[in-house]
Parts: sequence; C-alpha cells; structure tokens
Amino acid sequence: MVDFFGQQDQARRKSGRLVFYFVVAIILTGILVYGAMVLILGFATKKPVPIWNSELFMWSSAGTLLVIGLGSLFKTLELSAGGKAIAEMLGGRLLDQPHASGEERKLLNVVEEMAIASGVPVPDVYLLDHEDSINAFAAGYTINDAVIGVTRGCLQKLNRSELQGVMAHEFSHIFNGDMKLNQRLTGWIHGLLFIAILGRIMLQFGHVRSSNNKNNIGPFIGLALMVIGGVGMLAGRLIKAAISRQREFLADASAVQFTRNPDGISGALKKIGGFSSKLHSPKAEEASHMFFGSGVSSFMSAFATHPPLPERIKRIDPAFDGNMDVGESSMVADEGSNLVSQLSGGASPASGPVTAGRVVQQIGWLDQEHIDYAHNLIDGLPEELVAAAHEPFSAVSLAYGLLISPNPGTRRGQLQFLGNNESEAIVVETARLLPAIEKLDARSRVPLVEMCLPALRQIAQSQYNIFRSNVRALSEADRQIDLFEFALEKILIRHLEPTFIGVREFPIRFKRLHQVEEECNVILSAIAYMSHEDDAEVARAYAKAIEALDAPSQQLPLQACGLGAVDRAMMRLAECSPEIKRLMVHACAESVAVDGVIRAEETEMLRAVCATLDVPCPPLL
Repeated sequence: MVDFFGQQDQARRKSGRLVFYFVVAIILTGILVYGAMVLILGFATKKPVPIWNSELFMWSSAGTLLVIGLGSLFKTLELSAGGKAIAEMLGGRLLDQPHASGEERKLLNVVEEMAIASGVPVPDVYLLDHEDSINAFAAGYTINDAVIGVTRGCLQKLNRSELQGVMAHEFSHIFNGDMKLNQRLTGWIHGLLFIAILGRIMLQFGHVRSSNNKNNIGPFIGLALMVIGGVGMLAGRLIKAAISRQREFLADASAVQFTRNPDGISGALKKIGGFSSKLHSPKAEEASHMFFGSGVSSFMSAFATHPPLPERIKRIDPAFDGNMDVGESSMVADEGSNLVSQLSGGASPASGPVTAGRVVQQIGWLDQEHIDYAHNLIDGLPEELVAAAHEPFSAVSLAYGLLISPNPGTRRGQLQFLGNNESEAIVVETARLLPAIEKLDARSRVPLVEMCLPALRQIAQSQYNIFRSNVRALSEADRQIDLFEFALEKILIRHLEPTFIGVREFPIRFKRLHQVEEECNVILSAIAYMSHEDDAEVARAYAKAIEALDAPSQQLPLQACGLGAVDRAMMRLAECSPEIKRLMVHACAESVAVDGVIRAEETEMLRAVCATLDVPCPPLL
C-alpha cells in the first residue's frame, strides 16, 4: 500500500494533470469565443468575415484569458483563508464544545479522537444546519487549516459507527493531499464559470440599451458568452470527475482499513441511497468534488464527480444486494460500534517494538488501535483539564501551565514573567490548573495541547500576539533546550499560524538532499543533543541518523544548534519534496531510537519535527 509520502507525491502529480486539463479547457474556450465573435461581427456588419482574422483572434484570446484569470484569481483569494472559507461559503456554523448540543458533542468527540489518533491537528468542525441530507467534506490547503464539514442530516441519520466511517473517509482525504487539490480546483474552475457570469451581465444591460440602438450587439455577445460559459461549466465538471472519482474509491477503502469496520461506511452509503446526499446551497456546485456523497444532481454519468453509489458499496461489501436499508437513524452509540475493534479489516502497520521503520510506516496512518488509544487517553484526562482545553480563555492558561517548569527557581521566574505580561485572570487560571497538570502522564501532554487548538483558534488577534510571545519566553526561561518545551512551541505556533498569520503553502523548492544537507545537519545534531545526555550516546545517535540519511556530515557543536538555527532549518526543510521529508523523519527516528527505547519526551520531539514539515505523526504504539 502507498504510504503517506507516496500519496503526497501522487497528489502533486495529479496537480500537474489538473494544470494540463485546465489549459486545454482554456484553449477550447478561447476557440469558442473567437468563433462566436466571427459570427457576431458578420451578423452585425452584414459583411462576410474571414474565418481567420489574426487581430480578432489576438483580442478575443486576450479577453478570454483576462476574464478566466480574473475569475480564478477572485475565487482563489476568496478561499485563501483555507478550509473555513469553503465551510462558510456553504453556510456552515462553527461548533465548539462548551455550547454544543448532545449530538454535536458526539460529532466533536469522534473528530477529536481521530485527530489525536492520527497526529493531525484537531480540525475545526462546521455544521450545515439547513441541510437535511447525508453529506460531509474536508477542506483546506494543509493539515493545519483543515476543517471538517457535516450536514445536519448526517448528524441525525447516522449512528456512531457510521459517522466514524464517514469521518475516517474525510481524514483519508486530509492524509492523501486531496484537500489542496480540491481547493485549487474550486478556484481555477470558477474562472470558466466567470465567462457565463460576464455573459449574463452583458445580456441584461445590453437588452436595456438595445431598444435605443438597433445595431447594439451586446445582447448577442452576452448570449454567446453564456452558452460558452455553460460549456465551460461542463468542462469543469469533466475535470472534477477525472480528478475526483478514483480518490473517492481510495478514501472509501482507507476508511475501512482505518476503522476495520466495513459496516460503518457501507451503512452510511446505504442510508444516502435511502435518503439523499444532495445539498440545497446555491454554492454546492462549486464544492461538489469535495463531498462524501454526490452533493448535486448530474444528468450524465460522465459528468458525475462521484462513482455510482451501488458500485462504491459493492467494493466495500461484495455481498451487497442493492437494498438501500435506511435502518436506525438515531445518533445514540450503537452496540455494533463495539464490534469495530474485533473486525480484521484491511492491513495496518505491524505491531511490535517502536522502531524507526515503524515510525515512518505509521505516518499518515489511522487504525482502530490508535483510535482506541486516543479514546482511552481522553477518558483518562482530568475533567478540569479537558474542560479547560475546550474553552478559549482556559486553553491559553492550560498551554502556559504545560510550559511551567517543575524546577522551583525557574517556576518562580516564569510565574513572575506571566504576572508582568498577562492579565491577572489568566495568571490565576494558570495557577489553578497547575496541580492537575503536574500529575499528567508524559504521553498525555502533546494530545492535550492538540485538544486546545480549536479553542485557541477563537482567541482575538491581539491575544494571540501576546500568547505567541509569551510561549516563546516561557520555553526559553531556563536558557536550555528542553524536549517538551521545544515540541510544545513548535506544535502550537505551526498549527495556529493559518488562523492568525494566514495559510502558508510551502512550495517544493528542494528535490535533492544535497540542497538541504546543512539544514538536515542542524536538526539531527540538535536532536542528538536533546535526546541523549552521555557524549558517547550523542555521537552514536548522530552517527545512526546520518547513516539513515546517507549524507555524510560532521556533527555540529551544541552552540550551533540553538532554537534560532533549528527554526531556520525547519522552515527550509518544509519546502522539501515528500521523499526528502521521509528520509528526514526516518533519520530523526533512528537518532532517538538508538538506545532501543523511544521515550515519551522523544516522541513529542518527533511529533514537533513532523508538525513543522506538515507531516501527521500519530502516537507511537
């Protein structure tokens, strides 16, 4: 099975196919516009117009490119905020734990468990309140700005097992790089639609003026552009179909492998057959390729963005007889959901000792073992910390509390710093949470940070600026590089950047390892120092990492591996190809596993490196 890095590479190649299809659509649209202009000019002048007119072709082509370019640019800018732009465009309402109903809280719990189980930042969840059909989507450019959208019908008509299957399908799209492809597809194809929009405007205004001017050709141009725009919409549908269908089959198969429960996702698909997946939103067509089920009607199978429903079910359940049984629509936890862990399902990474190879194998992977682990971990957390993680004000205090040192001297300095740089209420709340934080198991700390993310995304920009500065100051309070402090700062800042600074798409600038050897050396030297105390172990860890990387280098001195150098190196590595990221994660894992044990603190550091590279690293079981 293709791993996370291979799927990312395939998604990048599909982006190349998308560019090709889009260019072909533009060329065909340009030819149609030119042909329409020849006919209209001939009709208006009542003189024969040569079929080939280089000047007319130049102007019509330039106009076509301008209109399509402006339309694509407008939509791309509109979607630049990431996944939330799609959710809000479709009428979604952001859910949050403190104000969620019982049904909504169950949805949030399923998403939270899957995110922690897979190493993906807990995404924001939007509910499409006015859509009673069964549907869902994942949207965004990266795992850091991803959102999950769910219709009200999906929430009300599916049981927990089926909802978990649908969410696993959407998480597969997040892992496989489909979201960025879908987001770009939405922006680019809007340019083809813009031709029809311009035509409608010209037809309306031209009709008003034509009563005073019999020679006005505006209405004819407008009508022609509307027809051509309609053809462009069909071309857009074909492009969506070419890109989307196989990805839906892959996401269905992944959902079965993730949950080991084919009944979950097949049950959801059968209920779509019994009810519906069509959306009422006028914007549904623009996002039709993102949905779990077909969100709009398609008059021909060639233009359908999703495979036929019976075929999808048959691939999951070969015994399917065509009966779309709507079954029980309650969202209450069904006894059948407990069968998930008993089903064999698809292959998952082999169990056993956590080795560097297994670390890489588990990247971008979700299975029932990890879901059960996440569920039990959350259940085992103190209730006051879980409640704090879900509320913006307390989430800030919780993040600060996790950075407070157990060393009395350092702690006094940190609390004094907070007293001078934060509100009194935040300082009091931090002090209230500290006793519970001190009792936390080491492996609970990073998941707790990840649980804070949806709440932290809701704080004000001014509060975030203070928060970011304070997190850096608290992590550097003891003037030493600490594994957890390093990990916490990286995870928090990297995952909150899209909300407060803007979505940053890192282009692939480096495809050869020699282009980033210096940066790799900084990271691997720092990790060796941070994960081992004995000089001999540090040297052995570094040597093991360099051997895995197959790029001979000289270990850097400790003073050359400060947080500033590590920051700069990680930002550059974020612009590497998936294959280089794979090598780097493997080398980091070899370094921390050189003594045969990967400690909780080392796991946190690995996840911090992965977070910076936009690589989802699940808990290492």
